[in-house]
Amino acid sequence: MSGRLKGQRILVTRPRPFNEEACERIRDEGGDAIALPTLVIEAQTARAPATDYDWVIFVSRNAVLHGLAQLLQAPPFPRLAGVGAATATELEQHGMEGVLRPTSGFTSEALLECAELNDVAGKRILIVRGNGGRELLATTLGERGAQIDYAEVYRRVRARPSAARLAEMRRLLAAATIDFVMVGSVEILDALIALLGPPAKALLTRTRLVTASERVVKKAESLGLGRRILLASGPQDALLVDTIANEPAAEDTT
Repeated sequence: MSGRLKGQRILVTRPRPFNEEACERIRDEGGDAIALPTLVIEAQTARAPATDYDWVIFVSRNAVLHGLAQLLQAPPFPRLAGVGAATATELEQHGMEGVLRPTSGFTSEALLECAELNDVAGKRILIVRGNGGRELLATTLGERGAQIDYAEVYRRVRARPSAARLAEMRRLLAAATIDFVMVGSVEILDALIALLGPPAKALLTRTRLVTASERVVKKAESLGLGRRILLASGPQDALLVDTIANEPAAEDTT
């Protein structure tokens, strides 16, 4: 235990099981981690195995966890890609080889910069994701001449913490005793605000948001939270923790 986060209380809003990994990392660094999953990930059956595609692109670790086994059951496998290092690593940890990942960055934009996805005219590409989400990958690859299909292998639903749990979170935020809130996506931020209710904006201005998503930064800025946001260089727990550890102590926000 290094103690870099000693005295810091951090609210982790990721869905399970990844919130548990983040909480463990924070505690290993001496911090006090509070888990409040704002979304629940529910698996859903997508389609028959993907045996006739040239590429299968997984947009997230959840896409791998809920889609890999049902879509890729036996070799030979199509070319695989992950949006970001964490997704690609998840595929590799499940035995997949030759996974394409961005050379830098962890967004759809970064993956689309890979040379392997420039010449896809006539290729069949399956995008594995949750319900809804951004259309940039499909739109851009379609414009490059690829035929695009989706496999929606999970759905996000808003978590339902107890009234007592939410009241405790409001109390801690109102007292400015939560130093940081980890927010991984716009969907998570929206869910957190909805769960906190009408006081959400006032409560969240008493803490600092930590994210690796520029989209979260823009959304938070539009809500008046931008002055207290830290932007990490990537979504991995280690990078988020580094960002928090390197942040000077906050001034009194009361």
